[in-house]
Amino acid sequence: MRETEKCLVGNKARQIEVSRSPALGSNPPSDHLYQLRSAPVATHSLPDSITRGTCSFTMTSAESKSEMFTVSAGDGGDSQKQPKKLSFFEHYVQPCLAEVLGSFLFMFVGCVSVMGNVGISGSIQPALAHGLALAIAIAIFGEISGGHFNPAVSVCVYMIGGMELILLLPYILSQILGGVIAASLAKAVSSADAFGNATGAAFDVVQSSHEVGSATMAEMIMTLFLTMVVSMSAVNTRTQSALAPFCIGLTVSANILAGGGISGGCMNPARAFGPAMVSGHWTHHWIYWVGPVTGALVTVSLVSLGSMNCPEGKETHSAAERETTAELQREQQKVCSFTWCSKMSGGAEKFELEELDKTLLKKNNSRPQGKYERVFQPCVAELVGTTFFVFIGCVSVIENVEAAGRLQPALVHGLTVAVLVACMAEISGSHFNPPFTLAIWLCGGMQLTMVIPYIISQLLGGVLGAAMSKVMTSHENYVNATGAAFAVLQSDAQLGKVVFAEMAMTCLVTLVVLMGAVNGKSKSPLVPFMVGCTVIVNILAGGDVSGTCLNPARAFGPALMANYWAYHWVYWVGPIGGGLVAAALVRFLLGDEKLRVIMK
Repeated sequence: MRETEKCLVGNKARQIEVSRSPALGSNPPSDHLYQLRSAPVATHSLPDSITRGTCSFTMTSAESKSEMFTVSAGDGGDSQKQPKKLSFFEHYVQPCLAEVLGSFLFMFVGCVSVMGNVGISGSIQPALAHGLALAIAIAIFGEISGGHFNPAVSVCVYMIGGMELILLLPYILSQILGGVIAASLAKAVSSADAFGNATGAAFDVVQSSHEVGSATMAEMIMTLFLTMVVSMSAVNTRTQSALAPFCIGLTVSANILAGGGISGGCMNPARAFGPAMVSGHWTHHWIYWVGPVTGALVTVSLVSLGSMNCPEGKETHSAAERETTAELQREQQKVCSFTWCSKMSGGAEKFELEELDKTLLKKNNSRPQGKYERVFQPCVAELVGTTFFVFIGCVSVIENVEAAGRLQPALVHGLTVAVLVACMAEISGSHFNPPFTLAIWLCGGMQLTMVIPYIISQLLGGVLGAAMSKVMTSHENYVNATGAAFAVLQSDAQLGKVVFAEMAMTCLVTLVVLMGAVNGKSKSPLVPFMVGCTVIVNILAGGDVSGTCLNPARAFGPALMANYWAYHWVYWVGPIGGGLVAAALVRFLLGDEKLRVIMK
C-alpha cells in the first residue's frame, strides 16, 4: 500500500509518498538501529540494501550519551522512540567502573612505555604510547562514562555543564584507583633495574626549586590545551566531533613531545599519583595537581567567557530566539529524515529515499547566529588556535632532543594543527595561517570583511604563543634555538632555494585545505588529519632547506620575542606566494564548476 509521511529534508518539512509491502506490515523491522549524526552525510549502500539519511533533531544533555534510536514508521505516531531510562547501575556505578578500567589501561601502557623507553628515542616512544592508549580507551569507554580518566578533565567537564556534581568525586576516586593499580602492575611486569632507572614512571624531571615555576607553568598550559580540546571536541554541542578520541589522544602526544623535557608532560594528577605512591617518590609531587587543575579552571573561564558552550539552563539568548529554538525542536521531534519505501524483490527488503536532494539533509541550525558568533567568536577561535599551535611548536623546537632530528618537531606541529583544525573548524574554519585565509577568501570560502581581522588574530596568537614558550623553557635552550625563530637561512646564496621551498611546500598544504574543505566536489571529513600529515611530511622533507615555516604567524611571533629578523621577509613572501598559487590552481583548473572561473 502507499502512504504519505512527513520528513525533514534540509530545513524543510516535506510530504513524501511511501510504498509499503503488505508483508512488512505497518512498521519496518524493529531491530534496525541507526546512529544519529548532525553533520551532512551521503547515503550509504549497506549490505542489507538499506539506504539511509540523517535524522536531524536536538537531544538533551542527559540523552547525549546514547545516540542510538529505533526507526519507527507507524501511522500517525511519533517517529522517534523515547530513549530507555538508565538504571541506577548504568547511571552511577557503571560509569565509575569504566573510569577505573579505562584509567588503568591508559596508565599501565603509559608507565610501561616509560620504564621500557630506550634512551635514543627521547620522548617519542612514551608520547605515542600515552596518546594512542588514551585515544583507544576513550573510544572504548566514552559512551559509558565520557572517557575522562583524568581528574582535571572531570573538573573541567563538570564546571561547563557536562556532568552531574554527584558523579564528580566518584569519578576522581575511580581515576586515582585506576592509576594506583596500573602503576602496581607496571612494577610487577618490569625488571627491578627498569623500574629503578625510571623511578617507577613517576615524574622526576624537576630536580631543583628554580625549575618549579617553569614546570608548573608548563603543566598548566599543556592541561589548558588538553581540556580545551576535550571541551570543544566532546562537550560543546556546536563543535562535537566523532574524531574526539583521537583529537584528545594526539593532543597528549603533542604535549609530551613538546613539554616532556620541562615537566614530564603529566597533565593528569591520577597519572602522577599512582606511580608516586608505588615508587615512594613525592618530590615536587604537588606540581602535578596544581598545574593541571589550574589549567582546567582557565579552560572553564575561557569557555564561559567565549560562550563556546551553552549548557542547559544557562542560555543567554533573547526570548524570541529561545522560542524559535523551542519551536524547531518540537518540529524536529515530530519528523524524521528517514523515509521508507518497502518493496519486495525476491523476498528481500528494499528501502529507498525519494525526493531527496543529492546534498542530503543539510545541518539544521536551531537558532540564528548573533553578531558575536558571526564576527567576534571566529576571531577568538583563530587567536586561541594560533596561540596553542605556535606555543606547542616553539616548545618542541626549543626542547628538541638532538638524536630525534626533525622527527619530534614534525610530529608536534602536525599533530597539533590536526587537533586544532578538528576542534575549531565549526567556529572559524580553523585557518591559523594568513596564506590559508587569503586563499580561502579568493576561493569564496569567507567574506572579505573577515580577512583582516583573521590575519590580525593569527599574528597576535603567534606572539602570545611565542611568549608562552619563552616563559616556560630554560634560558639556555631558548637561546640555543634562537627562540624557535627560523635561522636556517644564513647567506644570500641560499635565498632562492629557501623562497622556492617555502612557496612549494605552502602551495601543497594550501591545496590540501582548499580541496578538502572548500571545493564542494572533493570535501572530506578527514581534512584536519590530511592537513596535519601534510605539515609533518613538509617538515621532514624541507626542514633542513628552509626550516619549513609555511606560516607567517609562526615566523612572526618567535622573531618578535627573540628579536631575530634576519631574512624574516622570506617567511612572508614564500608562504603567501604559495597560497596564491594554490588558490589560482583551484580557481582555474582543479575546482568544481562552482569555483572555476574558466572552462565551465
